[in-house]
Amino acid sequence: MRFKSTFRYCMLQAAFWSTFSSIFAYASMYLIDKGLSNSEIGYILSLGSIFSAIAQPIVGGMADRSKKLILHKLLMTFSGIIIVLSGILLAFNKVFWMVFLLYTLIIAFSQIMTPLTYSLAMFFVSRGIPIDFGIARGIGSLAYAICSAILGVLIEKQGVDVIIFAIIIVYVLLIITVATFHFKGVDESVKNADTGINEKTGVNLSLIQFIMRYKRFSIVILGNILVFVSHNIISNYMFQIYDNIGLGSSEMGYGIFIAAACELPSLFLLSTINKKVPSGILFKFAVFFIFVRNVVMYLAKNIVVMYLSMSLSMLGYGIFAGISILYVENIIDSDNRVRGQALMTMTTAMGSFVGSLMGGIIIDRFSVNAMLIMSSVMALTGALTVICAGEKGCTQSAN
Repeated sequence: MRFKSTFRYCMLQAAFWSTFSSIFAYASMYLIDKGLSNSEIGYILSLGSIFSAIAQPIVGGMADRSKKLILHKLLMTFSGIIIVLSGILLAFNKVFWMVFLLYTLIIAFSQIMTPLTYSLAMFFVSRGIPIDFGIARGIGSLAYAICSAILGVLIEKQGVDVIIFAIIIVYVLLIITVATFHFKGVDESVKNADTGINEKTGVNLSLIQFIMRYKRFSIVILGNILVFVSHNIISNYMFQIYDNIGLGSSEMGYGIFIAAACELPSLFLLSTINKKVPSGILFKFAVFFIFVRNVVMYLAKNIVVMYLSMSLSMLGYGIFAGISILYVENIIDSDNRVRGQALMTMTTAMGSFVGSLMGGIIIDRFSVNAMLIMSSVMALTGALTVICAGEKGCTQSAN
């Protein structure tokens, strides 16, 4: 049973993170080809991220308040919207304002979906379905890596418009995996045993009440936003970083593959490690190494050091991707976890908003190296905030 349920969630994660690869990994390359400047690319990435950051807690709160499980419907609805937007983009990819608007909306809806995929798995785990989240998230990273490497080669042969076809294909696959993600014997018609307001557990808390109830978590969220300003500067301007040292799209694709592949050991072993090391400690370790990776990337002047920086994802984002979800599960009560997951994911969106805007402007006015210096400062500040404010969390045996 454990293998079957984990395998099914692995397929969902693989489809989901393939969508992120197709949308984000080559976004700069696609938009530059359509005539946009680095600053304009920053506006698109930042606007999409801020829209999703605003929407994620709202959608999460709606899912928490619903008496029935609506996560499947939300995920399929947002996927359908992105497919329609992508189809329109194919038809109007020469019109500046259409490219600007449509890609912004695609980014926004894609990021809104992230916490919903995590919460869907956690719902079934809470109902006794055994799912190894670390392995499933690792398969997601592997799918991201494979999709990125394949797209890098296809772009060189077919041109950048292949990116939009890839977005459509992977979202169709995601709809199929979500629609079939049900388990026999699990009642989805009643989400919570107690759907009324309960002051002790904090059911139906408003966003302000949530923040006041979980003060240390809220500080961690602020620190995490700074960390992800750095992380998303690198992710969103990867093409410019590689181009700065004379490397192209194929080398970039292989670099992304290396980063994602190096995340796999961390994610596959996450459950085992978490049995010995509390989630909060692992969380702090991960954000520190996101900073270290940034510094090494700044120092990279050739492909060897660049690929070394990409491999540090094993200790940084590789651990963070899994442990951040478990950290929320450990410190937020069950009736507010969708919102907790949404706020954690919102840090990525907010980081992308600030990082995208900042990165594009700094590149245009100064240089790629100046952008990487600023990125390192933001990562260090955020990591120290998380390390000081973060709670210890739990080991898996204590969950």
